[in-house]
Amino acid sequence: MSEKAKQLTQLKSLGGQAVTFPLPIPLQRLDGTTVEVIFTCQAQGKRAWSLAKQRHIDAIVADTDSIKAAADATGQPLRLHEAVARAITANASLAMEFVTGWSLTDDFNLANLEDLEDRFGDTLDRLIKAYDKAVYQGQLGN
Repeated sequence: MSEKAKQLTQLKSLGGQAVTFPLPIPLQRLDGTTVEVIFTCQAQGKRAWSLAKQRHIDAIVADTDSIKAAADATGQPLRLHEAVARAITANASLAMEFVTGWSLTDDFNLANLEDLEDRFGDTLDRLIKAYDKAVYQGQLGN
């Protein structure tokens, strides 16, 4: 192959993706001030991330089916506080698929992640959407 016909860049010469990356998420306090938590995220490719999201969706569908079956059997619909708790746990579990730490002094674990969502509503949705954008579009930020 002549010198002019050689490719300038090869995929392997780009190097690997960063293993982890910071993902800042602003949290709105009820007094109107904003605070920021920086999540440390594990980089995943589109295939791995889409598989994690599909497992998340499948778990929600299965949970919904079991709730419906229980409601049909007992005649008691799911209570609002139960539905909220289930949604928080589901989103926190998905976040645990890619978050490895955070800038808070509290231990990073499922219970504390759920508590963060309980205190600062919509945090996990914004985190998941920001991660999704980073993986699918290669963009960081909100």
